[in-house]
Amino acid sequence: GTGEFSCPAISKGAYVFLTDISENSLKVAKYRFKKYSNKVSYVVADMENLPFKNNFFNVVISAGSLSYGDHDLVRKEIYRVLKNNGYFICIDSLDHNLIYRLNRFVHYIKGKRTLITIRRIPKIKLIKSYFDFGWGEIHFFGSFIWLVKILENFLSSRKIIQISKTLDKLFANYLTAFNFVMIVKKIIPNQKQ
Repeated sequence: GTGEFSCPAISKGAYVFLTDISENSLKVAKYRFKKYSNKVSYVVADMENLPFKNNFFNVVISAGSLSYGDHDLVRKEIYRVLKNNGYFICIDSLDHNLIYRLNRFVHYIKGKRTLITIRRIPKIKLIKSYFDFGWGEIHFFGSFIWLVKILENFLSSRKIIQISKTLDKLFANYLTAFNFVMIVKKIIPNQKQ
């Protein structure tokens, strides 16, 4: 994409490959990170067929992208390009919350989402399939984000965030959450580090 979620890694000094299937998105990212030009490469890439060698990356990060590719192909490509003991970090939407499913359908009716993208929004079975990499954990959040619009009429942003975090700690799970963060580690058994 345009690098919105890559900024922390780039600003901390990591060398980053920004990829997207859209050359225009990468042009926006290139403009955004022009002061870091020696720390970023921009690569037009299809996530189902990445143009990188096997075992190339220490970390692969995906933010909101899993619904744009064939799940099996994308998972195989991420595994292929990750080094042994490399991490895949993903933040994305989840498809189990009925309120958000309705919202996505409304966006489809309005022409803002495609049906294939809606069908590919991650489900818990897909997320857990990434644990085959060797190790993984999932964190759910955003179960009550819909309350923000209601509460902003009565409370400060700081208080709303506090309430949202507390509710997520108490109630967030795969059935209620809007988003998840998944961290998996590629561990090849019996391979030297």
